[in-house]
Amino acid sequence: MAERNSKTIFSGDELKRIISLVRELEATDSSKQKGIRAKIRRIGLYWSEVAPGLDYTVANLQRLFENGTLKLMDLEKIDVKPSTPKSVVDQQSPKPIRQIKISTDTEISQYMADGFEGFIRAAELRDSSFLLPKEAGVYVVLRSSQAEPRFLEKGTGGFFKGKNPNVSIAELTENYVYDTKTLYIGKAASLRKRVGQLLRFGEGAAVGHWGGRYLWQLADSANLMIAWKSTPDCDPRTVEARMIQSFISLHGKHPFANLKD
Repeated sequence: MAERNSKTIFSGDELKRIISLVRELEATDSSKQKGIRAKIRRIGLYWSEVAPGLDYTVANLQRLFENGTLKLMDLEKIDVKPSTPKSVVDQQSPKPIRQIKISTDTEISQYMADGFEGFIRAAELRDSSFLLPKEAGVYVVLRSSQAEPRFLEKGTGGFFKGKNPNVSIAELTENYVYDTKTLYIGKAASLRKRVGQLLRFGEGAAVGHWGGRYLWQLADSANLMIAWKSTPDCDPRTVEARMIQSFISLHGKHPFANLKD
């Protein structure tokens, strides 16, 4: 029988399903494994082609992404082209990432043009945080929904050191910036560690990611989208500061969940 070509690039939804099926394989007996492997193949992953000799485990799946055998799609192939030429941060002499001109999916496509990756829903990234690089960088939290935001009096954020992360709905409404998808801009010495802390805080864990806590009082916080960019030759603090100042110059205020410069 001719060998089939396995897909090597998957969307966030596909990856979430694959992880779930691989976990199921690890936990089930051999009599049910054939059917589960067939479901994985229907998604496009032929394990014997990309991981010959390796067992079906989440740890091995992680290795396949870390060594570049498998990759995550940069969003669901947005069919929008940036209206201005691509600009990338000069790694030798840090400059502001392009001012993001807002209100349509062009904002997301501009982030992509500037080298941001991921664009994964918060709920999905919690299950696949190994996709985040360990390197330093910056990250953004985006809200792609066009619906009016709905705020919760009590969000899902953790009580770090016993402090209540929730603020009044009036304060949230006052801080929200309506003509942008960008809700939060952050920096990280390790993107995997820092974004992981952000996500755990959003699930209610008492971890030290107090910044960005407004995010978790949005009713649709599980659907917020996270994208990131490694900055191997730049101080991420410099890049973050310039991005925030660029945002302020456009909107006259900080991103919704950034409480300080």
